[in-house]
Amino acid sequence: MVNPSITDYCDDELEFFLYSAITRGGNSGGPIVAQDGRVIGIAAQNVLDKGRADAPHYRGVPGHVIVSALTDMGYGDLVTLEDWT
Repeated sequence: MVNPSITDYCDDELEFFLYSAITRGGNSGGPIVAQDGRVIGIAAQNVLDKGRADAPHYRGVPGHVIVSALTDMGYGDLVTLEDWT
């Protein structure tokens, strides 16, 4: 993971994080899995910064945002979010 949570990388106000593991077209909505096997979010979008020579980055939707959306739709019982604090 490159940045745990940012909201100012694009024009919208959605919360997301940047990661650098390669994500191909068609992977949107797929899980982003940490090295220890935990799902930490879902793949959302390629973020190309044409002014940089290093590897591209990708936007991921954090797990707590997914849980919140599912709860708002009445499906909060389908997923459990672990609190590591």
